[in-house]
Amino acid sequence: MRRVSAAGVCVLVLLLASGCPKGGGGAFQLFAPKQVAHTSLSLNLKFEYRPDVLALRDQLQGDYPMALDGKGYTIFIKRIAGAGALLTKAPDATLYDFVADNNTRGFLRTYKYKVKDEKREVVPANKNTFYGQYLTFDVTNDRLPSYVPDGERPPDGTDASVFYARYYYTLTLQDLYIVHVVSTSPLDENADSVIKNLLASFQFGAVK
Repeated sequence: MRRVSAAGVCVLVLLLASGCPKGGGGAFQLFAPKQVAHTSLSLNLKFEYRPDVLALRDQLQGDYPMALDGKGYTIFIKRIAGAGALLTKAPDATLYDFVADNNTRGFLRTYKYKVKDEKREVVPANKNTFYGQYLTFDVTNDRLPSYVPDGERPPDGTDASVFYARYYYTLTLQDLYIVHVVSTSPLDENADSVIKNLLASFQFGAVK
């Protein structure tokens, strides 16, 4: 892995301290689903998404300036500018574990949940490679994060007892990108496919 200076580690920890946002089927199809291209100036990112399954929300307030709402889940995207420049060698799983551990500690400190299950894996996505972190939390204080959309909360008005959070991390030469997916029920294969197709379309440094 790239050696990270002590100063670089401190900067990454501070940048990750505010790690939470604020505020198609398996049947055969003759034609591929329509994809729409979008360019974000704040994220320095271009990507494609399916408007039939995802609704884009751009220029949001808080740590995550963009979100895409699916059926039963929401995808948040943020960029930590300059984080990649702190490294002197290509990142590996050890560095991403460091980032994921800090993100988890920050989440637990904020929401006081208990980790019920966790999985981590390398996620190839076309020319991109992400480090995936899949967390299942017991909601111990009967309070979901405020940024969970109303449409994903239980219909009876009570809060869910389990909260699912995914993180996908990738470092470019300059920036750290974090994709945060939240839901109150497990994601099915269709949702998983939509998310990974979105990740595969990412073009970093698209804004010149």
